Amino acid sequence: MDTVGKVISCKAAVAWEAKKPLSIETIEVAPPKAGEVRIKILATGVCHTDAYTLDGHDPEGAFPVVLGHEGGGIVESVGEGVTSVVPGDHVIPLYTPQCYDCKFCKNPKTNLCQKIRSTQGQGVMPDGTKRFTCKGKELFHFMGCSTFSEYTVCAEISVSKVDPKAPLEKVCLLGCGISTGYGAALNTAKVSQGSICGVWGLGAVGLAVIMGCKAAGASKIFGIDLNPAKFDVARDFGATDFINPKDYPDKTIQEVVMSLTDGGFDYTFECIGNIHTMRAALECCHKGWGESTIIGVAAAGQEISTRPFQLVTGRVWRGSAFGGWKSRDSVPKLVDEYMNKKLKVDEFVTFTLPLDKINDAFEYMHTGKSPFFSLSWLELNRKKTEVMVVSRKQELPIINIYIKGTRLKQKDQFKYLGSLISRDGRNNSEVASRIAQAKTNFQKMKTVLTNKNISIRTGRGALECYIEPVLMYGCEAWTISKQTQKKLEATEMWFLRRMLRISWTAKKTNDTVLEEAHTTRLLISKIRKRQATFFGHVMRREGLENLVTTGMLEGKRSRGKQREKLIEGLTDWLKAGKSLEAIEATKDRKKWRTMIANAVKQGT
Repeated sequence: MDTVGKVISCKAAVAWEAKKPLSIETIEVAPPKAGEVRIKILATGVCHTDAYTLDGHDPEGAFPVVLGHEGGGIVESVGEGVTSVVPGDHVIPLYTPQCYDCKFCKNPKTNLCQKIRSTQGQGVMPDGTKRFTCKGKELFHFMGCSTFSEYTVCAEISVSKVDPKAPLEKVCLLGCGISTGYGAALNTAKVSQGSICGVWGLGAVGLAVIMGCKAAGASKIFGIDLNPAKFDVARDFGATDFINPKDYPDKTIQEVVMSLTDGGFDYTFECIGNIHTMRAALECCHKGWGESTIIGVAAAGQEISTRPFQLVTGRVWRGSAFGGWKSRDSVPKLVDEYMNKKLKVDEFVTFTLPLDKINDAFEYMHTGKSPFFSLSWLELNRKKTEVMVVSRKQELPIINIYIKGTRLKQKDQFKYLGSLISRDGRNNSEVASRIAQAKTNFQKMKTVLTNKNISIRTGRGALECYIEPVLMYGCEAWTISKQTQKKLEATEMWFLRRMLRISWTAKKTNDTVLEEAHTTRLLISKIRKRQATFFGHVMRREGLENLVTTGMLEGKRSRGKQREKLIEGLTDWLKAGKSLEAIEATKDRKKWRTMIANAVKQGT
């Protein structure tokens, strides 16, 4: 449907008042006026700055409002005079605009464009009006972006066109946190080669600072945080040393740093927004040349202080906004760096939720809880818990799931019910390994299993007791493709031919062999029986096993392909109709057992 020039109705997370949860509403988004761009938002991050305003700490905060400023989307339509983007362009909204005309944009020393600063701070468009309405009320804009809506309107100077191949659900984070921290090290502080740096606060901005310090060639990067669980994550980004002030109850952080660094840091960065750590970061700088950069935003009305002697003796105190990047010029370049694997972005994505779960996202941001484990009602051992992404792509994205600040290790494969589950969602290598092990065991017992004095019935019993358990170990988790089934059936015939001492040159059909062995093909039926029995047991329970088996976790897809294939295979074998019908049937234990028995009978 053509929406150009028309009002669009869409979903948005509306903040009706401070200190209250966001409300998912249907809002109306007016067409863009001259110099404006209407964008279909496809992804947005949740930032502490959004929470800062929602909690009522922002002196410019106005309600009701559509928050959000870390977004990515596609241009839906443009207003009169817009030339830098056209409908269909992939863009990132910018809370720090770049007009190219004001004296700030023309000065290479700053990125603080002032063209629309006054209206943006008031929560309105450059002409002083608004584009959002809900239930007859106008809604304020936020930081010139308002990305917590399926559609938003921004000033052209607040929109950056980016590579359409870049995943917007990842690069949207370059609209704030990553760029802010990374640029603070490279542009604002201009960290020098071989320097020693200290970073206060190991959240997203702090990690981005560490990444920038590493890129600049710092020899040592100290991460300073009260939560030691964050240290392993920070090490992945380039931190070399760590300080937890709680470990030094009788010393100030200044005393600790001076003793560990022979006089202090060359560069420090405060990423928390606490006036006391701001002072500490400055006073931990080396006398004569140390520089401290403030990135964190303190609460309204708070002031910083230090002894003038700290500055007189050569220390420098400065601040940084959006990492010093000239936004429209720089964001496309940062996206290119990411696409060329020179800049980490994927590692900052902890999880993805739909818009109607946005209040949960705020809770996870504040508490460090992960939705996967809160939904599973489990307390997990973080040292033993690992995560795997199932995908058939050659290159897998790095995914970060944190439990109380600790990042779970990412694996390419894992053991489940004795079966090796690989990241490509297939069991081929595991089935091949089981077949090889079973054949090895058969060869070890060859003199017994092929003995002329043992009846074929006794031999089949020995095969069932000693060989098949090795072959079927962990089969409850197998997804059996047609190719896998053929391999298993061929293995079954391999055993029978050798038990009957049939030469490999003998031209006997499989049907003839089965007739001589007084049996039918049973292996696949046995595997399916074990799978169905276990599946029924799991589905009658609540918890993690249920979720893993069905693959029904939050995300774009309701269930993983591998789990889907397993359920479909069982459904076909049981002749249960549809997968959901099979799942429903498991709730009646007697009915489920009857279905299994009938399927086994038909299979024999």
